[in-house]
Amino acid sequence: MRISLVLAGIGLMACVHASAQPVPTGGPLLIQNHLDELSAQGSSAQSTARINLGLGSLAVLSSLSGLDASASTALATSGTTARSFAARAADVANALDFGADPTGAADSSTAINAAIATGKAVYLPSGTYQVNNALTVGTTTASQRLYGDGWSTVLHVSNTFSSTASGVVVLSPNSVNNAQPAVENLRFLFDQPSDVVTTASAASASGNTTVTVASTSGISVGMVVYDVTTPAALPNAKDNNRLSIPHVASISGTTITLDNTISSGGVLSGDSLHFAASRAMAQTLAAGCTVGAGGTGCKYPPAIYASSANDVHIDHVMIAGAWDGVYLRGQTFHIGTLFVGALDVGLDVDNCYNFPQIDDYETWNFGFDDTGSSTSAASVLNYYDGNTVSANLGRTDGVSISSLQTWTGVVNITSDWTFGSIGRLMLDGNNADLNVTPGSGGGFLQIANVYSSKSAQTYGAPLYINAPSGFLFSIGDANLTSASAYNPAIVVAGGVVSITHGNFSDIQQSTKPFVSQTAGEVRLSGIRMAASGRTDTIISQTAGTLKINGLDFVSAAGTGGVGMSVTDTAANSIKGVYWNGFALSGLGTSPAGTYDGPSTSYMQSALSTSGLTTATATITGGTVNATPIGQTTPALGTFSTVTSTGQVTAVSGVTVISGSISVTNPGATALHIIGSDTSSVDMGAQIELTNTNASSSIQNKYMRVDSSGQLQFLNDAYSSILTLKDTGYVYFKAPATLLTYTVSALPTCNSSLVGAMAAVTDATSPTYNGTLTGGGSVSVPVYCNGTAWTAH
Repeated sequence: MRISLVLAGIGLMACVHASAQPVPTGGPLLIQNHLDELSAQGSSAQSTARINLGLGSLAVLSSLSGLDASASTALATSGTTARSFAARAADVANALDFGADPTGAADSSTAINAAIATGKAVYLPSGTYQVNNALTVGTTTASQRLYGDGWSTVLHVSNTFSSTASGVVVLSPNSVNNAQPAVENLRFLFDQPSDVVTTASAASASGNTTVTVASTSGISVGMVVYDVTTPAALPNAKDNNRLSIPHVASISGTTITLDNTISSGGVLSGDSLHFAASRAMAQTLAAGCTVGAGGTGCKYPPAIYASSANDVHIDHVMIAGAWDGVYLRGQTFHIGTLFVGALDVGLDVDNCYNFPQIDDYETWNFGFDDTGSSTSAASVLNYYDGNTVSANLGRTDGVSISSLQTWTGVVNITSDWTFGSIGRLMLDGNNADLNVTPGSGGGFLQIANVYSSKSAQTYGAPLYINAPSGFLFSIGDANLTSASAYNPAIVVAGGVVSITHGNFSDIQQSTKPFVSQTAGEVRLSGIRMAASGRTDTIISQTAGTLKINGLDFVSAAGTGGVGMSVTDTAANSIKGVYWNGFALSGLGTSPAGTYDGPSTSYMQSALSTSGLTTATATITGGTVNATPIGQTTPALGTFSTVTSTGQVTAVSGVTVISGSISVTNPGATALHIIGSDTSSVDMGAQIELTNTNASSSIQNKYMRVDSSGQLQFLNDAYSSILTLKDTGYVYFKAPATLLTYTVSALPTCNSSLVGAMAAVTDATSPTYNGTLTGGGSVSVPVYCNGTAWTAH
C-alpha cells in the first residue's frame, strides 16, 4: 500500500526518519505505509510538523508556520465547484478571527463589532465573551445574524457596561431589503451585586425587629436581608405577602433594625445572613454606579433593543439576571424560544404590526439564585417583590403567542387596539397576574387555555380586566386556583369578558369573592366552582351585566353560603346552575333579569335568601323555573297577588291557596297552578282569571280558561273532557252558571258530547227530558243524551 501526500505551492525539504533518505522537493511526497513519522520544513520560517501514521491515522502534533493555504482548494461532497479554504472561511465572520476572547477575561465588544462590520453573519463559538459596549447588528447588511452554539455561548454583561447604550445587542432599523436582523442560540448573563455576608452573633426571638450580627461592614440602610441557614426565620416574598420582604431600617453598632418582624423560629446565633441591594438601590449596576446609601444606582439597558427594525427574529435565547430583557418597537417580529430572567420588564412590545409571533416565551428567575447557595441569595428577593413585569404587550396587530409562562411576573395588556391570541397562558406563583387595562378604544385578546396556581397578593388578581366596552377578552378554558385571602381570582371592572369552560378552585376560604364584577359584561358557561366549606360570597356583581349558562357549585362539606350576589338588571341572565346549597342574593321584589335553575329544588334553595317578601309575589318579567321567586314551600297560600308577563310554574302538591288571586296573563306563555293528584285544591274565596292573548291560556291542573273566555275542565292530558276519579269531585261553593244558547245555536249533540249540559233561553213549552223546540221565551237547562238535546 502506498500513501501520497501532496503539499501544493510550498517549497519544502522533507525527510523520512525511518530511512533517513532525503526526498526531492517540488513534486508529490510519497510515504510508505510502514513509515511512522514525517518532518517538513517551510521555506520562509523554520517549523516542524510531525505526522504519526500509526494505525492508518494522521495526527498533527504541531502547526505548520509560514504555509499559505489560501490557494488550496476543496470540493464539497456532491459539490460541482472547488473553492479555496480562505473563501470558505469568509462565508461567516467568526468573532474569534477578529480577536474576541472566549474566556471572558477581556472585553470582546470591539472584536465582535468588527466582525459585525463585515456585513456577514457573525458566529460566536462556545465560550464566555465579556461585553462592555453595545453590539449593533444589521447596520450595513440586511438579514444579518448574530448567533452562537446555544446557551454555551455566553455574552457576559459586566458591571462596567456602558450606561449610555440603548441595549446590549441593538438591532438596527436597516431599510435595505426589509432588514430582518436576527439573534439566535446564545445566552446573556448580567452581573448582579454580590451579597454582603455576615453571621448572626445572637439569637433573635420571633416577633423581634432587631438582629445582632458579627459585622455590619458593607451593609447599608435599604438593603434586603435573607437568612440562608434558617430561611423561614425571615419573611420573604416567595412564601408570603410580597410586602413582607425585610429591609434594613437602621444600623447601630452591630445591631440591625429591620422594617419587618422576624418570623416563627427566629434568627439563630451563627446563622448566615446575606444582605444585598434593594430594588430602589438598583439591583443591576453599570459603570460609575454605587449601591450604598445615597448611591446613584444605574440600571442596565435591555439585552436586546430594536426600535423600528423590520422583521426582527429572536430564537433560542436566554437572558439571565437582567434589568430589562427585550425591547421591541415598530414593524413585525418573530420570537421562537425566549427565556428571560429580568427584575424590571422581561418583554416590552408596542406599535408592532403585521402579525408578530411568539412561539414560546417564559419568564423565571433565570440568573438569580434562590437556594441560598451563591452570593446573590438576598438579591433574588427583589424578583419576588411584585414589581417584576413578565411582559408589556402594547399595540399589536394580530400578535400570536403559542405559549407564555410567567413565574411571579405580571403580564400587562395596557394599550388600546391590541389584537391577538395566546394559546397557553401559565400564571405560576404569587404575583403572576394578567392585567388587561387598555385606556380606551377597541381590541381583543383570545386565550385558549389559562392556568393560575395562586391568587395574587395585596395589589392584584390573577385575572384583572379593566377595559373599555369595545375591548373583548375571551378564554376557552380556565383553571384558576385561589390560595390567597387578599384578593379575588378574577376582577372585571370593564370590557366584555367571556369564559366558556373551566374549573375554579377556592381553597383559601377567603372573605373575598372569587369573581368580582364592578362593571362591564361577564359571561360564564361550563364552569365548575369548587368552594369547600366557604360561607362568603363566591361570585359578586355590584354593577354591569352578568350572564351565566351552566355552573356547578361544589362543596366538600355539602353546604354553602351565598353562591352569587347580584345587582339585578334586565340584561342579567343566570341559567343552568347547580346550587348545591349555595344561595342567590341581591334580588328585589320585582327582578328584571332572568334567573333560572335546572330544577325546582336548586332554584328554591338559591332564592331562600333573596330578600323577597312572601305576602306578595309580583313577577314583572323574565322566567323563574318551577316556582315564583321567594317561594320556599310547596303551598301557595301566602300569596295574595300573582301578576305574570312570563311563565310562572308552581311546584306540584298544592292543596290550599287561601287568598284571593287575580291573574292577568297578556304574555305568550301560560301560568300554571298545579295541584296534587290525590287531593282537591281549595282555591279560596274568589278566583279571577283574565286572558287577553289568543296564543296562551291560564290554567290550574284541571281547569282552563281559553282565549275565548270558556271554562274547560281538563284531564291529565289537558283534553277538553274531565274524567273524575272514583274519589274525585268538583265542588262549587257558589251557584254554578251554565253557558246559555238559543236552541238553534246549541252545538251538535253526538256521542262525543254525551253528558254535556248547557242552558237555552228560547224554549217552547219544555217538558222534562222532552224534545226541545225553539222560538219561545222559556229558559231551561238542557242535556245531551248522545243523539239530541233534551230539556231538564
